[in-house]
Amino acid sequence: MISKQTLLNVVADYEALSSLAAAEVIRQVKQKPNACFCLAAGDTPKGMMRYLVEAQRRNEADFSQSHFVLLDEWVGLDKQDEGSCQHFLYTNLFEPLQIAESQIHGFDAKADDVEEECRQINTTIKELGGIDLTVLGIGVNGHIGFNEPGVDFTKEAHVVHLEETTTSVGAKYFADQQQAPEQGLTLGVSQIMEADKAVIIASGANKRPAVYALLYEQVSSQCPASILRTHHHFQLLCTEDSYPNYEAM
Repeated sequence: MISKQTLLNVVADYEALSSLAAAEVIRQVKQKPNACFCLAAGDTPKGMMRYLVEAQRRNEADFSQSHFVLLDEWVGLDKQDEGSCQHFLYTNLFEPLQIAESQIHGFDAKADDVEEECRQINTTIKELGGIDLTVLGIGVNGHIGFNEPGVDFTKEAHVVHLEETTTSVGAKYFADQQQAPEQGLTLGVSQIMEADKAVIIASGANKRPAVYALLYEQVSSQCPASILRTHHHFQLLCTEDSYPNYEAM
């Protein structure tokens, strides 16, 4: 069952989804100009970022004081590598918004000690006072960030061996590769749950089973996104094609 904490918005199409998600981010930055955001990379949030860039260009939003914590990264990649989460965020958000490097906080996934990178981002989030708003996608297997099925919900940032589903789907970001890297770095579910506000955005019929599990199945690490039903301020924004017609199932 959908919990009382969950606000569900089903919209007609991807453009409506992107606009609505951007409105949530803009509302947050207007309330708190130095807010700390954690925004997922990938196809689904790309439209939202386009709206955010346009809003700042029109002086309808100002992200000059905001901080951004990166959700995840493929091990072995950085912002110079096409296909990396950082490359996506710099290209689609940070550079167009002219965000200073001092306001961007992520993993060095090429570091010799990636475990230390996780410890450092844990410290950084605490120093920033936590995440004010996170906007997440949902994987076809129900993952959030790189928190795969079976994840320990109490973990903070950690190194993860990625499921074949994730690496296969992620191959679209890497030219001429059948799979993405097999390891990732990710913020933990506990840090996502500690964010003041959490939003998941979903688009496309391929996300329908994951959205169904998120909304209607028992909260379980088998669908990591399902834990967000217990978050004190959670919204699910999804397109009609990704929303399961529960009454008909």
